[in-house]
Amino acid sequence: MQTKGLEKTSPKRAVELRGGARFWGFFGEVILREGKAVRIVLRKGKEGWQVETGMRPARLSSENPHLLLALTALFALSTPWWAGPPRPEYALVPALVFAFWAVILQLFPQVLRHHALEHRVLEAVARWCDGERWEDDYRYLAEKVTDWSWACGSVLFAAAALVAMPLFLVLPPIGVLPLALALGDELRAWAQSRPQSPLHRLFLRIQLLFLRPPTEEELRAGAMAVRRATEACGKLEPGGR
Repeated sequence: MQTKGLEKTSPKRAVELRGGARFWGFFGEVILREGKAVRIVLRKGKEGWQVETGMRPARLSSENPHLLLALTALFALSTPWWAGPPRPEYALVPALVFAFWAVILQLFPQVLRHHALEHRVLEAVARWCDGERWEDDYRYLAEKVTDWSWACGSVLFAAAALVAMPLFLVLPPIGVLPLALALGDELRAWAQSRPQSPLHRLFLRIQLLFLRPPTEEELRAGAMAVRRATEACGKLEPGGR
């Protein structure tokens, strides 16, 4: 998961979320504006749930994403002259790859629950870093944070796949892939900012294919991770636990 858009107050201290779900739990980072990252690893082993948190230096994303998009577009538009003709038969490949992973992951509900838990924990830590406060980590995580998130890589993948299909009709594959990712990120941001648009609702529904609600045990482990992470990033208030 990776994004540049958290839906809370402005200016934001937390500017990016990165992470990934695994069979054993998840890892993630909340990237802060000052160039630091709150790192969280939540792992279930033989002795139960274990949390590792800490701060580390982090590189922020490009300050000028539109320049990066323009350069990517110039590269893609130049490929017909040196990379051969387009391959229109590839147009359905992005949709097939997306469908393949959506089906395969249904066989691993544990990973899908950890995926949703990752979203909740990283969003809660980001909101704390942005100035929001609460008393009970478990109740906040269970009641105030949703499973879905615009930070999810599945949303970017869906947007990129949607953009890539027509691009394969006019560009060679080597030009389609970077341009589809760049335009997909723009399309995701557009859809996020327009809650009434069909694309907004479509992307959220697609994301649900990759999520399952966490169990109570997992939510309590996630609350422990939130507590440790907020302490690591400079917690100012003890709060009720």
